Amino acid sequence: MELSIGIVGGQSGAFRRADLQRLRTELRLQDGQALPHAFVRHAEDQTIAALAVALQTLRSLPEPLPQADRWGVLAAPEYFGREATFGSLRRYSQEGPSAISPHLIPNHCLHSLAGSLSVLLGCHGPNYGVGGGPNQFAELLWAGLCETAQGPAPGYWLVATGWRQVAEDFWPATAESDICLALALAVCRAQDCTCKCLATLSWRPWPTLFDPERSLCETVSLDTFIRAFHQAPGGSSCEEEGAVTRWYIQEVGVLEFRRTARGFDQETGSAVREVAA
Repeated sequence: MELSIGIVGGQSGAFRRADLQRLRTELRLQDGQALPHAFVRHAEDQTIAALAVALQTLRSLPEPLPQADRWGVLAAPEYFGREATFGSLRRYSQEGPSAISPHLIPNHCLHSLAGSLSVLLGCHGPNYGVGGGPNQFAELLWAGLCETAQGPAPGYWLVATGWRQVAEDFWPATAESDICLALALAVCRAQDCTCKCLATLSWRPWPTLFDPERSLCETVSLDTFIRAFHQAPGGSSCEEEGAVTRWYIQEVGVLEFRRTARGFDQETGSAVREVAA
């Protein structure tokens, strides 16, 4: 058994908090409209980052996504809404139930990011959050493979975000060291897609014969995947053969990322690759 999907578009970004605050007012949807005021005011920072790279992906596509209004959205943010939830619980202990904002749940729970992108991108397919912790990216890819290969939607947005600490030798010492990484992939069934695929993503169970040492490798993560998509050297968690990157995930199988074309533009790719390193 093997599952395989095609990646027809993808972009990533590395955002400081100041960048995300600016994007709340500067981002424009596909039709040129500004973001809704309620969304700008209450959206979590990771949602803004995810929307930015998703819109960038749409603008970079050579042709529109087929049946885009029927696509689904799967999102895997890391520790989503943690700051807002902590602040709300603290206010609750001091002031009681009236201190909790009604906007907390729709904007700061695990499924909020996927729901927000589904509305703003005009998608009517399934949307939900995946994982939520440090290993959420592997769960996102697995869910994306299963949903896309067997689900009812013609394609899915796979979106992942997470905060990282950046070394001062890469980012200026005067700048914020917290950087939000964001990745958006537009994927569909490879055999049904009418668009040219930039890459394919496949999963298969463990082969009969394999090197036991590979089973000790760390799982695929947002950082290692970004490096692979930028054609940067992989770490101990993956094995590269030309345009193919393989991750050997213990008790799961082999995840194979095969590039067929340049995924990200060189300028964006260089910056994000360094942050993810």
